Amino acid sequence: MTGQRRLVAAVVVAVTVGAAAVALGVALLLGDIVDLRSAAGDTLRTGDYLAATINVERAVIDAETGLRGYVITGEKQFLAPTVAARGELQRAAVALERAADNEGAFVARATALAASARAYMTGYVPRVTRQVATHAAAAQSVATTTLGKQLVDGIRTQTAQLEQLISARQAARQLSARHSANHAVTVAIVVLIVLTALTLALGGLLGWLLLGRERARERAAFLAESGALLDRGATADEVLETFAELALERSEEHTLNSSHITIS
Repeated sequence: MTGQRRLVAAVVVAVTVGAAAVALGVALLLGDIVDLRSAAGDTLRTGDYLAATINVERAVIDAETGLRGYVITGEKQFLAPTVAARGELQRAAVALERAADNEGAFVARATALAASARAYMTGYVPRVTRQVATHAAAAQSVATTTLGKQLVDGIRTQTAQLEQLISARQAARQLSARHSANHAVTVAIVVLIVLTALTLALGGLLGWLLLGRERARERAAFLAESGALLDRGATADEVLETFAELALERSEEHTLNSSHITIS
């Protein structure tokens, strides 16, 4: 009865330790998975932020390209890229401001870039377009051309600075995501090793306890049998002879079992 209680207690302890190890490992893995999902969402937002910044610059360059063609030739078909860029810029500027708010970073720079692009598109472009029709020489003057170049170059500089900041932020998040992924792999490996070790330990413990229980059963059977045989002795010599035979038989069985275990 005592051996059975020991067996049950040992099994309960082993299962409890294994369950605690599994729970801890699963908790760590879930934490890493949450971090990876969060990092993935942050990376996507940063990508949208970067794309919106680039789209603002692209719209301004398209508008300037069409405008220069119109100034030089006076042909209105050259204004097609400028007209298309006007709508694209408005959408890109709104997307940039929204992305900056969602990201919560570099909002002032993003707002300034959107304002500069809108000012160029709503101020400089219409003024030069009117000059081509009313005063072509003024539209083609060095001062007007230089002003346009300065405005576009300023927008491109703002874009480059904002792109650099966003790219650095994205790189840092990607590095953090890689660290989380590596940590998750490490935790998974450790959990697997711990579970394997616990499984082996539990198997060994159960085998040892079962073996001890079997030996205890054999000893009890031997003692019961021996007691019955000794009770049959009529004299002290018969009892001593029976006891010697039982001891020799027990010794031989023990030696045989030990040899069998060693060979196995």
